[in-house]
Amino acid sequence: LLKAWGAHVTVTCSHNAEQFVRGLGVDHVVDYTAGPVEEPLSLLEKFDLVLDNIGGDTERWALGLLKPWTGAKYVTLVTPFLLNTDRLGIADGMLQTAATVATKMIKVFLVQ
Repeated sequence: LLKAWGAHVTVTCSHNAEQFVRGLGVDHVVDYTAGPVEEPLSLLEKFDLVLDNIGGDTERWALGLLKPWTGAKYVTLVTPFLLNTDRLGIADGMLQTAATVATKMIKVFLVQ
């Protein structure tokens, strides 16, 4: 969809998937099997949108890849809700999730 709207699209994938994603119209590919992706991504122009479907420590470095003061967005598809409720139960899990989301929101506002 982003390509149809005229966006420049960069993806991270394994070397094995590179031809497939290029066939979808991707402009730039970073091979995550070649090492940490934050370094090659940081050498590129800053991004308007970072879509994270991995989680982990991605948020720690991905916010630095966003264009400052432009309304650029970091979107994660990884939610702490299920992990927290499985680990802590429904009530405590919901409280922990609320605290996690609030902390992330504060970080986003401080970065921009």
